[in-house]
Order: sequence, then C-alpha cells, then structure tokens
Amino acid sequence: MSALEAAREHYLARSEDFRRAQGSEPGWLAALRADALAAFGESGLPSTRLEEWRYTNVTPLAKIPFEVAARGPSVSSATSSSCARATSRSAGRWTTPSCWTITGC
Repeated sequence: MSALEAAREHYLARSEDFRRAQGSEPGWLAALRADALAAFGESGLPSTRLEEWRYTNVTPLAKIPFEVAARGPSVSSATSSSCARATSRSAGRWTTPSCWTITGC
C-alpha cells in the first residue's frame, strides 16, 4: 500500500471521530462534509500522476498521521467581542490584539 493510499485509509477511518467532535452543526454543513468525504474516499490524496499536481508531491505530507485535536475551552462571546473591538487599522495596516494568540478568539 502506498503512502497516499495509507493516508486515505487513515483519514477515512477517523472521519467518524471528527464528525462526533463537531457536535451540532447545520444540516447543510453536515451534507457538505458528507459529500466532501465521499469525494475524498473515491479520489484520495492527489498524486503526481494527475496533471494539476504534476509538480507537487504530497507523499511527505501523507506520511504524517494527523489526528483530530482535543476540544479546547470555548471562547465566550464577551471575549470574542472585546477582541473584535480591539482590532484596529492604523496607518493603513491592520493590528490585532495579543488576546488573539492567547485566547484564540
């Protein structure tokens, strides 16, 4: 089994874990994810045999066994709002508050 085939099997096997980790989501999004998973199941990761991917070898990336991340604490709407208000544009450049890197808002 090639690394690309192994990666496809790895991610298909973990797709249910990912779905459960998402919790409640709108029906349209769940349907979109299901369609994308079906397409991925059929085609897998791209190889250099495909013209569009001829110069991009994703095999090294396929060898990394990514897993679903553990769910972290949610960001409160108050924190999110304060971060949004703190973002400003100064001298033509956007500045972001340090809370973005600390709280993830």
